[in-house]
Amino acid sequence: MIKPIVRLPENPTELDKTRKAAALAVLYTCLDHGLRLLHPLMPFITEELYHRLPGADSTAEKKAGVGGREKCGSIMVQPYPKANTTERFHSPQAEADMEFCKEISHAVRSTRSSLGLTKQKLDMYVSCATPELFKIVEANGQVIGVMSIANKVAALAR
Repeated sequence: MIKPIVRLPENPTELDKTRKAAALAVLYTCLDHGLRLLHPLMPFITEELYHRLPGADSTAEKKAGVGGREKCGSIMVQPYPKANTTERFHSPQAEADMEFCKEISHAVRSTRSSLGLTKQKLDMYVSCATPELFKIVEANGQVIGVMSIANKVAALAR
């Protein structure tokens, strides 16, 4: 879902550049945590991938004096992620909204397949029964569009 954000247009605005930097920061954080979680199970692969990640100048570990990829050089000496360090990433509302977007996308892809429209990118209109659903679809139109392979997604209030 970050492809439209990371692939900058020909003449990117400052907002485009800021959104790309934020998306990449989130991606690198996820990769860093994910690799540290996987390291006990797959040490050689995670070590190799860890060294291929971009620099860790702004990571909390480096600020805390533990190290980073440049300083310590190995994932093996990095602390294993603890639950209390990832609590700030947990958002029940965001998870519920994403689950709703996934349900819409699944229904759209199934319908497209049954109608034989698998290769065409169409405009999509979502009829929302409540104002709450309208807000969710309107706020996540780009995400639904990417998952549904649609040109654009428009929310319609009943």
